[in-house]
Amino acid sequence: MVDEPDTPAPDVSEMSSPDVAATPQQPRSTLRRFFTAVRKAFAAPEGAGAASAVSRSAAQREPAPKPPEPEPVNLSSGSFDFPIVGESYRQRQIRRVASLAERNERGYLEFDVVVRREPTNKADRNAIAVFGPGGNHLGYVAREDARVLSRYFWRIEETGRHAVCRGMIIGENQKTLGVVLDLDVKRLKREWGV
Repeated sequence: MVDEPDTPAPDVSEMSSPDVAATPQQPRSTLRRFFTAVRKAFAAPEGAGAASAVSRSAAQREPAPKPPEPEPVNLSSGSFDFPIVGESYRQRQIRRVASLAERNERGYLEFDVVVRREPTNKADRNAIAVFGPGGNHLGYVAREDARVLSRYFWRIEETGRHAVCRGMIIGENQKTLGVVLDLDVKRLKREWGV
């Protein structure tokens, strides 16, 4: 905080009600006096100059430092055998991710994925969304799987963390691209079960 010299409080006798529009009982000159008094009360102290007022306002706008992000829970195991649904609706996002992905030793495009519950989803309160690099929404965990797995992801999120794994694009020679995840469901249940 910047130390500010004591400034006298505005003269309340010069002020009237802070209504914006003048009424027949309250002429515009009264409103003008009110706002002039308010401006004087919040103006830079005499002799400080405009630079002081600018630096004070800049200091007030500095954002607070962000707390460190918690360590994500990595659920990868090395086998890409967990399909997702809804990719046909998100081809633009999948192609964007494909342009950012790296090729693995077998020639497939791999990338990091964030798997997060979506409890506000109107179609399915157990929905689990899949996001690629840049926050690109790629699809969902199938409804049947989400019904079972949602509670485990809830436990992860309850600790302030989020689940991550690897994703892989399939069907590069097809019209529609797909995504499979390297999501170790057994480990998820073992480590985050009751």
